[in-house]
Amino acid sequence: MEDPDARAEVTWTVTRPGTGHGFAAGFNRTGPMVSICPTRPTRLTTAGPERIYGTIFFPWPAPVPLVAGDLVTVDLVARLVGG
Repeated sequence: MEDPDARAEVTWTVTRPGTGHGFAAGFNRTGPMVSICPTRPTRLTTAGPERIYGTIFFPWPAPVPLVAGDLVTVDLVARLVGG
């Protein structure tokens, strides 16, 4: 692995009105299938299910009213902090 850090900007369009309180993020690893995606089948191994990463919720500082057509952009940064 050349760089353990990761960064991604994600943008999506709101499809229905509501109040946003934050967003949830999950992780999929490349290579042998490991996924937390609820629509992907979980492949079982002798060690158990291969979904080993959890989903995390990132709350916003305050609720945000959203309407259909609004764009939400999130800049995610993950840095290795330790060994």
